[in-house]
Amino acid sequence: MVTSTWTAPLRRNGVRLLTPLPPDIYFLILDHFFYDPDFQSLADYKKLLIKLSLVCRFFHTLVVPKLFKEFALDGDDEFEAFGFEWVERAWEGDVRACDLLTHAKDLAVSNWRDDDNDEKWKYPSWREHFMKTFPRFSSLVQLHVLRTPLEHEFMEVIYKLPNLQILSIKECSFPPVTTLPQSRPDFRDRPLRLHEFQLAHVENFSHYIDDVANFVTTSALQVLKTSDRALIRKIMESGTNIPLQCLEVPIEIEDVALLSEFLTRCPTITDLWLEGGDLDNEQPSPPIYIDIPSSALPNLKVLHCPATLLGQLLPKRPIVTLNMVGNHDWMFANSYDGVDISALSENKAPQLEELVIPFAMYSEIQFHKIIPKIDTLVVCLPLVLSALPCRGILKALCIVHEQHPVVRHLKLHPFSGINLIWAFNLSFQHQLIIELLSISFPSATHISLNEGIEWRLVPETKEWKPVLLAPEIYRSLLGAGEETFWGMVNVKDFEMLFANLFEEEELTPELRDRLAGKTMIKTDAEAATNSQLLDLDEEFDEDSL
Repeated sequence: MVTSTWTAPLRRNGVRLLTPLPPDIYFLILDHFFYDPDFQSLADYKKLLIKLSLVCRFFHTLVVPKLFKEFALDGDDEFEAFGFEWVERAWEGDVRACDLLTHAKDLAVSNWRDDDNDEKWKYPSWREHFMKTFPRFSSLVQLHVLRTPLEHEFMEVIYKLPNLQILSIKECSFPPVTTLPQSRPDFRDRPLRLHEFQLAHVENFSHYIDDVANFVTTSALQVLKTSDRALIRKIMESGTNIPLQCLEVPIEIEDVALLSEFLTRCPTITDLWLEGGDLDNEQPSPPIYIDIPSSALPNLKVLHCPATLLGQLLPKRPIVTLNMVGNHDWMFANSYDGVDISALSENKAPQLEELVIPFAMYSEIQFHKIIPKIDTLVVCLPLVLSALPCRGILKALCIVHEQHPVVRHLKLHPFSGINLIWAFNLSFQHQLIIELLSISFPSATHISLNEGIEWRLVPETKEWKPVLLAPEIYRSLLGAGEETFWGMVNVKDFEMLFANLFEEEELTPELRDRLAGKTMIKTDAEAATNSQLLDLDEEFDEDSL
């Protein structure tokens, strides 16, 4: 019979052996090695890891990969910020610092472009450090580049990272075409096999499309998200068999034929996002139709598209989540008069569980007649409603129809301008739910007025209780004490949900008063405006919507 025993690591003080710790103590300590965002912030977690790494070599070996797994190089941060000193030492070639770079799995590089010239580095001398240091990130899996100058040499360095799987490039700038090198290597001969690629709002990109398309278009790519029409056209024209699972691209009339052909030969897609519309034009774009056979996209589960495409994309596909909110819907109250959404009927979309729609669409169409029951209904509130009282907006939503679909989850996603008014006022949210939403949607057991907080109905008491979905973010914002933040929002706690985010010693009298809504840091004009918006007894003319 074979037996095994658990032996605790040896403890030493120099050459002198120390008494071993019992295994149970080690197990209790090891519980702290795992990050739980519901109970601690990321900063506190890393501080704890640093302390544990100093206890013994055993803990040090376990901590280092977790401590340096993800970090950010932000050009807006002060140089003395945590983590910057050892990175500078790595740039200088320090062996121990360079060894730490090999533990990095997720890196964010942001805000390195010059304030006066997007094509230049904020600190030109650091460009050389970047080029020299990046090859040392040999274990890097994810790289996110934001508001940073790009160039062909930088892309070459990125492409040489042997384990890179996810690359995101947003709001960056390539140099003008006059600076292109005369001789450029062929990226198709390189080993990089990206699984996910995102590119959005990149300047001077047109002359780099071929290079980027070449190293993106491989049989390993599963997720492709881009706002650049020319890039997606280049990829679709390549004819490469790409096993995409998620595709997020803009759609224009000129691209319909090519897109239809591409979707037909991509049966692996499960998540499709087609975005149309010009935000510079208050009028929505003309309707767009695509032509694909009913046998195409057999695995499609998530669909985000204009309402005009429902007839072609929804029937006979196992779609679980449907989103019909475009960028244009966030800015303007579009008209949906005459839009055919009959494809939403239960016999055509039997597996549909979540429906995301604009406020204007819900107001104009009686959804309960087409889809009488759905698990999750999400209504998005556009910017044009931001000048109206919050209570009035929700009242209009509730009384616009005599009947509403039977739902279990009701979510209202406001544009950020509206969101600030009620996002931190839990008492106000509670009143809105009790007096309006729970009455008009009596079947709902989960209601959220913004994405960070969900109110849940307790079956035994029939009381509504709030749950923070992103406690670390709320703790960070409420605990920072930024006067600008407190001047923009109305904060009022409910049953100490916010207060419980902090330790007792962190709850200063001033913070307690602010969380309770007793202290408002606002100008007289701001206070008057917010008071009007939050007046629960204000009469509201729903016809104004």
